[in-house]
Amino acid sequence: MLMRSILKALRRIFSIGASSGAPSGSSEVRRFERPLAIQREILERLTRGGQIDDILNFVAKTVELRSPGMLCSIMLVDDKQRTLSTAAAPSLPFSYSSSIGGTPLEAKSGSFSSAAYLGELVIATDIEQDPLWEKQRELALRFGLRACWSCPVLSTNQELLGSLSLYHRSPRTPDPEDIELMYAVSYLAGLAVETRRTEEALRASEFQLRQIIESALDGVITVDSFGQITGWNTQAQLIFGWRPEEALGKEIAELVAAPEHRQSYRDEFQDFLETGRGDLLNRRFETIAQRRNGEKFPIEISLTPIATAGKIMFSAFMRDISERKRVEEAVLKAKESAEAASTAKSRFLANVSHEIRTPMNGIVGMTDLVLDTQLEETQREYLNMVKFSAQSLLVIIDDVLDFSRIEADRLELAKEVFNLPLFVERSMNLSSVRARQKSLVLVSKIENDVPRQVLGDEVRLGQVINNLLGNALKFTGMHGAVILWVGVLPSDPGTVKLHFAVADTGIGVAPDKQTSIFDAFSQVDTSTTRRYGGTGLGLAISKKLVGLMGGEIWVKSRTDIGSVFNFTAVLSSHAEMLTGAAPGNISAATSWRKARYELFQPEEPKANSGAAAVPRVLLVEDNTINRLLATKLLQKKGLEVVEAVNGEEALRHLQSRSFDLILMDCQMPVLDGYAATEIIRQSEVQSLTRIPIVAMTAHAMIGDREKCLSAGMDDYISKPISREALYQLLDKWLK
Repeated sequence: MLMRSILKALRRIFSIGASSGAPSGSSEVRRFERPLAIQREILERLTRGGQIDDILNFVAKTVELRSPGMLCSIMLVDDKQRTLSTAAAPSLPFSYSSSIGGTPLEAKSGSFSSAAYLGELVIATDIEQDPLWEKQRELALRFGLRACWSCPVLSTNQELLGSLSLYHRSPRTPDPEDIELMYAVSYLAGLAVETRRTEEALRASEFQLRQIIESALDGVITVDSFGQITGWNTQAQLIFGWRPEEALGKEIAELVAAPEHRQSYRDEFQDFLETGRGDLLNRRFETIAQRRNGEKFPIEISLTPIATAGKIMFSAFMRDISERKRVEEAVLKAKESAEAASTAKSRFLANVSHEIRTPMNGIVGMTDLVLDTQLEETQREYLNMVKFSAQSLLVIIDDVLDFSRIEADRLELAKEVFNLPLFVERSMNLSSVRARQKSLVLVSKIENDVPRQVLGDEVRLGQVINNLLGNALKFTGMHGAVILWVGVLPSDPGTVKLHFAVADTGIGVAPDKQTSIFDAFSQVDTSTTRRYGGTGLGLAISKKLVGLMGGEIWVKSRTDIGSVFNFTAVLSSHAEMLTGAAPGNISAATSWRKARYELFQPEEPKANSGAAAVPRVLLVEDNTINRLLATKLLQKKGLEVVEAVNGEEALRHLQSRSFDLILMDCQMPVLDGYAATEIIRQSEVQSLTRIPIVAMTAHAMIGDREKCLSAGMDDYISKPISREALYQLLDKWLK
């Protein structure tokens, strides 16, 4: 390509050809002999290549040898400095050529600078008289230089590369042959400079590319259209074990692919060559490769076709992903192990909960029944202690279960409308008995701007408040005070941000403990645990619940002075019921107080007027004590009770008589409650009746309620069963 460019240019400059005919006179022939001779010698030298300085020096010497008396100089432009530097000046005095190096591109600094600056031929027939030599005249004359003809050296794109100058030691005017010589030589010099710079840039680029490929963390392999390896970097050698000289020329499928995958490699290459498409091209995919020693291993490959010089080749980037796969497998095993441990933990907690709640139901329930009888004062005191101890144990169990649920992110908050003042009153009533026992002042304050109706999880909000009130009562001495305050903070539209504070005059919390007390299993110190008891889970659970409600919890306290526990909760506003008292609110409060009063009164059997039959309840319970307790509670409600010890016996009762309600235990021998319920529901498909079935179970984990409902049961109550909760269910289903 370089030779064609040069010859084409020279034919244009030296237009000697058939169209114009050969020169006719001997003077015309001599006119072209010198340029053509110089042309041939320079062309021969250019084809041999070499360093740019050597080539330019050869050009200058050739001109000088063929043109006696001429001194040739070639200068190149420094683009950054916009100055000229001497590249070749074989016969000029060294001091002169060194001195003019660094001359700026401008007029009046000599022909060589002016030609480059102006971009045109500049002829100084007499340096002593020429105005363009104003700044360099003295220097040139000192070295005996009197004439200088210069022309710019340009690239094929007409970019300035430098200047070519022909000096003489006496004033002289160039003839046409000299002008043609200058144009020809400057063109060849420009072509040489441009070509060599392009080659140097290409070599530098290739070297840089090789360095990048060699230092790449991936194996980089190039392959021709036949699947033969043409490039193989160091990382490819490390991955597969083959040295470059062993790999080059070999088929890639044979060298790197596992035997079972080799044909797919060959098919992929062939498919692309035939259709221009390939399923594995231009994307990353994983497969199995094979090392030199026969070891198979997972590899990630990116295969890309490249068109170059009319040929198709492929570049393959290959990454050994053995370690990544080992890590992924370890992570998967760890995940499976963690899930198995979590499942085992949940199963264990469920079993422990069930096994504890079942006898605890009998203890609490039977204690309640005995407390309803005529007792001596000492007997009543002892039984109240038994009941309190059992309830304390249940609180601990519930704390552990709640913490387990929250820790596993398996606790979901409900969204139900509730009356906030009534909610606060309930919490205060629950704490009032304990406050009276210690002669504590217990008061609450709700600010006027707090909404009466809100939307949220009343149970979980109550759990936090009751925990804080319980702690305040526990850690406050006789004749102290506990205050519950409720306010409202600014919040986003559609939400209500409530601020709760529980203040006490108790023992307080040391400054260094005011953060850690919200951690699991943490209390102020071990002496607190010994003196007051507790698991240390209450505040940790409260913190988690407050976080789920979009709030924060914190404490301000002084040792031996008291504490103020604060928390916020973001609830939804209930648009239909705005802030302020309304008749409906008042009646709701009144009805609640009435219900609360009646809830704790002994149930008297209602007189049967004969207008309606006594509701019949089928009680399915395998535990003798729990069955007896439930029967007594149902009978106190004035109901007829039929007992069954398992699901199979319950089905036999259903065949012989009708029932208004079924209370169904879930975990029983012979036939459990889930299976029995499914059979009952299947038998009802053909009839228009449906007996309400309420699960009465010691299973109290997350998902147990849903499991009961999905089995066909209508409602759910967990053990130990409180009389109040049971009677509310009976009122609901035996209307």
